[in-house]
Amino acid sequence: MAEIFAPEEQEDVVNRIGGFKQQIQLEMIKRSGGNLSKLDGLRTQALEGAFDTRVCRGLDECPFIPYKEGDLRLFKNLLTTFRAVPDLEYPLYYML
Repeated sequence: MAEIFAPEEQEDVVNRIGGFKQQIQLEMIKRSGGNLSKLDGLRTQALEGAFDTRVCRGLDECPFIPYKEGDLRLFKNLLTTFRAVPDLEYPLYYML
Protein backbone atom coordinates (compact mmCIF):
# COMPACT_ATOMS: atom_id res chain seq x y z
CA MET A 1 0.00 0.00 0.00
CA ALA A 2 2.84 2.35 0.81
CA GLU A 3 4.13 2.08 -2.77
CA ILE A 4 0.76 2.81 -4.35
CA PHE A 5 -0.93 5.42 -2.14
CA ALA A 6 0.43 8.64 -0.67
CA PRO A 7 0.92 8.63 3.12
CA GLU A 8 -1.99 11.02 3.67
CA GLU A 9 -4.35 8.66 1.76
CA GLN A 10 -3.37 5.43 3.49
CA GLU A 11 -5.72 5.79 6.48
CA ASP A 12 -8.63 6.33 4.10
CA VAL A 13 -7.58 3.27 2.11
CA VAL A 14 -7.49 1.13 5.27
CA ASN A 15 -11.00 2.31 6.17
CA ARG A 16 -12.35 1.46 2.71
CA ILE A 17 -10.82 -2.02 2.41
CA GLY A 18 -11.18 -3.04 6.06
CA GLY A 19 -13.12 -6.21 6.78
CA PHE A 20 -11.84 -8.17 3.79
CA LYS A 21 -9.27 -10.95 3.83
CA GLN A 22 -5.72 -9.78 3.17
CA GLN A 23 -5.60 -11.38 -0.27
CA ILE A 24 -8.73 -9.47 -1.33
CA GLN A 25 -7.41 -6.23 0.15
CA LEU A 26 -4.20 -6.59 -1.84
CA GLU A 27 -6.17 -7.24 -5.03
CA MET A 28 -8.31 -4.15 -4.43
CA ILE A 29 -5.22 -1.99 -3.85
CA LYS A 30 -3.54 -3.36 -6.97
CA ARG A 31 -6.60 -2.87 -9.18
CA SER A 32 -7.15 0.67 -7.89
CA GLY A 33 -3.83 1.76 -9.35
CA GLY A 34 -3.51 4.32 -6.58
CA ASN A 35 -6.84 5.97 -7.36
CA LEU A 36 -8.96 6.36 -4.21
CA SER A 37 -12.15 6.87 -6.20
CA LYS A 38 -11.85 3.36 -7.68
CA LEU A 39 -11.88 1.72 -4.25
CA ASP A 40 -15.63 2.18 -3.75
CA GLY A 41 -16.41 0.26 -6.94
CA LEU A 42 -13.84 -2.38 -6.07
CA ARG A 43 -15.38 -2.70 -2.61
CA THR A 44 -18.77 -3.38 -4.19
CA GLN A 45 -17.22 -6.00 -6.46
CA ALA A 46 -15.48 -7.62 -3.49
CA LEU A 47 -18.73 -7.74 -1.52
CA GLU A 48 -20.32 -9.53 -4.47
CA GLY A 49 -17.50 -12.11 -4.38
CA ALA A 50 -15.64 -11.00 -7.50
CA PHE A 51 -12.24 -11.63 -5.92
CA ASP A 52 -13.15 -14.89 -4.18
CA THR A 53 -12.56 -17.00 -7.25
CA ARG A 54 -11.00 -20.44 -7.21
CA VAL A 55 -9.53 -22.28 -10.15
CA CYS A 56 -10.56 -25.79 -11.11
CA ARG A 57 -8.35 -27.58 -13.57
CA GLY A 58 -11.05 -30.00 -14.74
CA LEU A 59 -14.15 -31.75 -13.54
CA ASP A 60 -12.29 -34.82 -12.29
CA GLU A 61 -10.08 -32.94 -9.86
CA CYS A 62 -12.12 -29.91 -8.80
CA PRO A 63 -12.70 -29.97 -5.02
CA PHE A 64 -15.07 -26.98 -5.18
CA ILE A 65 -17.90 -28.62 -7.12
CA PRO A 66 -20.01 -30.77 -4.81
CA TYR A 67 -21.67 -33.66 -6.59
CA LYS A 68 -23.16 -37.02 -5.77
CA GLU A 69 -22.01 -40.31 -7.22
CA GLY A 70 -23.03 -40.45 -10.88
CA ASP A 71 -23.52 -36.67 -11.30
CA LEU A 72 -20.10 -36.21 -12.88
CA ARG A 73 -20.75 -38.94 -15.46
CA LEU A 74 -24.16 -37.41 -16.26
CA PHE A 75 -22.65 -33.93 -16.63
CA LYS A 76 -19.91 -35.17 -18.95
CA ASN A 77 -22.52 -36.96 -21.06
CA LEU A 78 -24.54 -33.74 -21.31
CA LEU A 79 -21.48 -31.80 -22.45
CA THR A 80 -20.71 -34.41 -25.08
CA THR A 81 -24.30 -34.27 -26.31
CA PHE A 82 -24.36 -30.47 -26.55
CA ARG A 83 -21.04 -30.39 -28.37
CA ALA A 84 -22.44 -32.78 -30.96
CA VAL A 85 -25.39 -30.51 -31.83
CA PRO A 86 -24.14 -27.84 -34.27
CA ASP A 87 -27.49 -26.03 -34.51
CA LEU A 88 -27.50 -24.72 -30.96
CA GLU A 89 -26.91 -20.99 -30.94
CA TYR A 90 -25.42 -20.90 -27.40
CA PRO A 91 -24.38 -24.41 -26.42
CA LEU A 92 -23.88 -25.18 -22.76
CA TYR A 93 -20.13 -25.66 -23.04
CA TYR A 94 -19.67 -22.02 -24.10
CA MET A 95 -21.22 -20.91 -20.82
CA LEU A 96 -18.88 -23.00 -18.65
